[in-house]
Amino acid sequence: MLASYFSRSKSVKVIAVDFSGKGVAMCSYIGDVAFNEIYKDVFSNFSIDENKVLMMGHSNGGYATWAQAQITPDRYIAIGLKSSTMD
Repeated sequence: MLASYFSRSKSVKVIAVDFSGKGVAMCSYIGDVAFNEIYKDVFSNFSIDENKVLMMGHSNGGYATWAQAQITPDRYIAIGLKSSTMD
């Protein structure tokens, strides 16, 4: 859905990655390792400006987004949270 939004503009190139870790809490060690492996894989296969990476999440994914921003604050230019709580 995100990629189709950006495809309206021919001047913006976007790579949207949907990370779905059902049953994996991103605050756990396993969740963090899994996320970092996917992150490394995407960056090794695509030419991406590391200064233009943003992360968005909804519900538990919003918490995961917030948690990743706390763990690696220099990795993202912005984060977007929807229907999330940060305890």
